[in-house]
Amino acid sequence: MTCLDENDTPPRFRRGEVEVRLSEAFLPGRSVGFVRADDPDLADTSGNGGLAYSIGASASARAFLEVDSATGELILRRAVDRERHSEVEVEVRVTDGAHEDVWKRTLQVRTTTIDFGFVRPKPKFDPKHFTFTD
Repeated sequence: MTCLDENDTPPRFRRGEVEVRLSEAFLPGRSVGFVRADDPDLADTSGNGGLAYSIGASASARAFLEVDSATGELILRRAVDRERHSEVEVEVRVTDGAHEDVWKRTLQVRTTTIDFGFVRPKPKFDPKHFTFTD
């Protein structure tokens, strides 16, 4: 006789909220952090579990960040401007493979953008103001 474990435990995020600091210098495609969840049912070998991460339903959130469904890696989708996006909240969801609607859990990811600051222009060499000698 074989006894299999039932998928009876929802996944849980390790933290209730995650704060990510962004810089205006970050380019799209940059990894900006990870979210992590645990599910005790993943420890068994009966095929239960299998976590999948996703961004919430907000179109603006999806345009801003993406999450790797298998690893929970947060990836910047577009450049940020502190004057326009000083703070953004993104909902990240995790489900296990068996009970997607029942065991869905959410986590708020709050992003704070730091100003890249004033970038000084590179000095320009103007040959009119210099004398060359051999």
